[in-house]
Amino acid sequence: MQLCLSNLNIVCCPELTCIPLCLKVEVLYLRDFNKRLKILRTKREEKIGEVPPSSSVFSCDKLSQSLIDLENSSKSSTVPFPTLRKVEIDNVVWLNSLPMVAFQSLESLSFQDVRCELESFEEVEEVFRNCSSSLQTLEIRCCDKLRSVSGGLEHLTSLKWLEISNCPNVRLSEETEDARPWRSLHSLHSLKFWGLPQLVSLPDWMQSLAALKYLYVENCKRLESIPNWMPKLTSLNQLEFSGCSESLKSRCQRDPPREDWPYIKHIPIIKFRNDDL
Repeated sequence: MQLCLSNLNIVCCPELTCIPLCLKVEVLYLRDFNKRLKILRTKREEKIGEVPPSSSVFSCDKLSQSLIDLENSSKSSTVPFPTLRKVEIDNVVWLNSLPMVAFQSLESLSFQDVRCELESFEEVEEVFRNCSSSLQTLEIRCCDKLRSVSGGLEHLTSLKWLEISNCPNVRLSEETEDARPWRSLHSLHSLKFWGLPQLVSLPDWMQSLAALKYLYVENCKRLESIPNWMPKLTSLNQLEFSGCSESLKSRCQRDPPREDWPYIKHIPIIKFRNDDL
C-alpha cells in the first residue's frame, strides 16, 4: 500500500508519537500535537513511502524493529522526503526535527507558539535558510516570548506577505540599526501588524521596503503618529488602520490637513476602520 496523501492534518492528538512517511504530502497542518512526534520510514520496503498492508503498521510499539527514525537519518542526502508547499503549526521549533530538504520548496509558513517556547528566530534559522528562495507567505501569531524577529528573516529574499500578530513582547523598533534582516526583503509587498502593544512607532527599517504596496495596522493602540520618512515608500498604495488611537487618526486628517497628513498624502487609499480619508 502506497501512501499518496497530499494534505496531512493532525489536530488534538497529544498521544500520537509517530506517523509513517508520506512522500506525496505538500500541505502539513499540526495543532495540539506531541512535540516528540516522529516521522518514520520502513527499513524493509524497496520503495520508501510504501508500507505493508497490515494495519498493525500504525502501532508504534510494533514498529521499533522495522522503522527508521528520519530525525536521526536526516543528515543523509539520500533519504527521500516530501516536498512541502504549505505548513501551519503551533510549535514551529518542531520543524527542526525534519530533514531540511523538506523546506526547499516551501511557499507558505504559518505558526502560532501557543506553548510559549519560541524566543528568537535564531531557533528556526536553518528552516528559514532552506526556504530562502521559495517562501512567499509568513504568518507569525501568538508568540508570547518572542521579542525580536531578526535572526532568520534576512534569508527570505522571496517573501511577499508578512504578518506579525498578537505577539505582546515583540519590539520592532528595537531591531538592529542597520536593519540587515529587513533590507533583504526586497520582494515584500504586504505587511500586517496586529495586536502589538509594544509598537509605539513604525520602525525605521520599514524605509528599506521599496516594494511595499499594502500596510495594515490593527489594535496597536500605542501607535500615535506617522514617521516623516513615509514618503520614501513610493510603492505604497493602500494604508489601513483599525482599532488604533484617536490621536493617530486626528494627526492623519486631510481636511484641514493635520501634522501627519504630508507624510501620507501620496498614498491613494487610506482607511481608518471603514472610513476613507
